[in-house]
Amino acid sequence: LVIAATARSAPEILSQALAQGRKVTALARSPEKVESPPHPNLTVVRGDVYDVASLAAAMTGREAVISLVGPRVVDHSK
Repeated sequence: LVIAATARSAPEILSQALAQGRKVTALARSPEKVESPPHPNLTVVRGDVYDVASLAAAMTGREAVISLVGPRVVDHSK
Protein backbone atom coordinates (compact mmCIF):
# COMPACT_ATOMS: atom_id res chain seq x y z
CA LEU A 1 0.00 0.00 0.00
CA VAL A 2 1.35 3.40 -0.97
CA ILE A 3 -0.34 6.15 1.04
CA ALA A 4 -0.40 9.66 -0.45
CA ALA A 5 0.13 8.27 -3.94
CA THR A 6 0.04 11.74 -5.49
CA ALA A 7 3.18 12.85 -3.61
CA ARG A 8 6.16 13.98 -5.66
CA SER A 9 8.10 10.73 -5.04
CA ALA A 10 5.12 8.42 -5.65
CA PRO A 11 5.61 7.78 -9.40
CA GLU A 12 9.10 6.39 -8.82
CA ILE A 13 8.02 4.21 -5.89
CA LEU A 14 5.03 2.87 -7.82
CA SER A 15 7.19 2.21 -10.88
CA GLN A 16 9.83 0.31 -8.92
CA ALA A 17 7.32 -1.80 -7.01
CA LEU A 18 5.44 -2.70 -10.19
CA ALA A 19 8.72 -3.50 -12.01
CA GLN A 20 9.46 -5.99 -9.23
CA GLY A 21 6.16 -7.73 -9.96
CA ARG A 22 4.46 -6.57 -6.77
CA LYS A 23 0.74 -5.95 -6.48
CA VAL A 24 0.36 -2.34 -5.42
CA THR A 25 -2.54 -0.38 -4.01
CA ALA A 26 -2.18 3.39 -4.31
CA LEU A 27 -4.26 5.44 -1.89
CA ALA A 28 -5.02 9.06 -2.77
CA ARG A 29 -7.59 11.72 -1.96
CA SER A 30 -7.75 12.39 -5.70
CA PRO A 31 -7.18 9.05 -7.47
CA GLU A 32 -7.33 10.70 -10.90
CA LYS A 33 -4.11 12.56 -10.02
CA VAL A 34 -2.02 9.43 -9.42
CA GLU A 35 0.80 9.56 -11.96
CA SER A 36 1.25 6.00 -13.16
CA PRO A 37 0.39 4.32 -16.42
CA PRO A 38 -2.30 1.63 -16.18
CA HIS A 39 -0.87 -1.65 -14.93
CA PRO A 40 -2.60 -4.95 -14.12
CA ASN A 41 -0.93 -5.05 -10.68
CA LEU A 42 -1.92 -1.49 -9.73
CA THR A 43 -5.13 -0.64 -7.93
CA VAL A 44 -5.85 3.01 -7.20
CA VAL A 45 -8.30 3.75 -4.39
CA ARG A 46 -9.77 6.93 -2.94
CA GLY A 47 -8.90 7.54 0.69
CA ASP A 48 -7.59 10.03 3.18
CA VAL A 49 -5.14 9.56 6.05
CA TYR A 50 -7.53 11.51 8.27
CA ASP A 51 -10.34 9.04 7.54
CA VAL A 52 -9.65 5.97 9.67
CA ALA A 53 -12.21 3.83 7.83
CA SER A 54 -10.63 4.46 4.42
CA LEU A 55 -7.16 3.74 5.80
CA ALA A 56 -8.30 0.54 7.50
CA ALA A 57 -10.01 -0.68 4.33
CA ALA A 58 -6.94 0.06 2.20
CA MET A 59 -4.57 -1.65 4.67
CA THR A 60 -6.58 -4.85 4.95
CA GLY A 61 -4.59 -7.77 3.55
CA ARG A 62 -1.49 -5.72 2.74
CA GLU A 63 2.00 -6.94 3.59
CA ALA A 64 3.66 -3.53 3.65
CA VAL A 65 2.72 0.13 3.90
CA ILE A 66 4.73 3.02 2.47
CA SER A 67 3.55 6.41 3.67
CA LEU A 68 4.49 9.46 1.64
CA VAL A 69 2.44 11.78 3.83
CA GLY A 70 4.14 15.11 4.41
CA PRO A 71 3.43 17.64 7.12
CA ARG A 72 0.04 19.28 7.14
CA VAL A 73 0.53 22.96 6.37
CA VAL A 74 -1.87 25.28 8.12
CA ASP A 75 -2.17 28.89 7.03
CA HIS A 76 -2.55 30.82 10.28
CA SER A 77 -2.71 34.18 8.49
CA LYS A 78 -6.41 33.79 7.71
